[in-house]
Amino acid sequence: MRQGAGAFLRRCRVSEPVAGVVVLAVSELVTNAVVHGEGEVMLRITVAVDVARVSVTDHNLAPAVLKEAGPTGESGRGIRLVGSGVGRACRRFRSGLSRTLLR
Repeated sequence: MRQGAGAFLRRCRVSEPVAGVVVLAVSELVTNAVVHGEGEVMLRITVAVDVARVSVTDHNLAPAVLKEAGPTGESGRGIRLVGSGVGRACRRFRSGLSRTLLR
C-alpha cells in the first residue's frame, strides 16, 4: 500500500513532505481497517489543487472507538498519530460501511 500510494502521489506531483504524511496516514488507516474492520478493505486517494483526500472503507457496521494506549501498549495510537500529522482529525462515519476519511 505504501509504495502504491507513494507512486500515485508522485504522479500527481504532490510535494515530498505532504506525500510523506499521506503515505503514513494510508499505512495507519489501512492497517486499522485490516485489524479492526470486517471484509474487504478499499483505499481511495484523490488529489485536488491543494488537498489530498484519503478514504479507507471496510464492511464493519460499528463506529470506530478511540482507545487509550497504555505505556507499553502496541495499539491505540494510529488514528491520533494520523490526526496529529495532518493537523485535522480523522472522522469515521457509520452508513452501512465503515469509512475513515482524512482530508
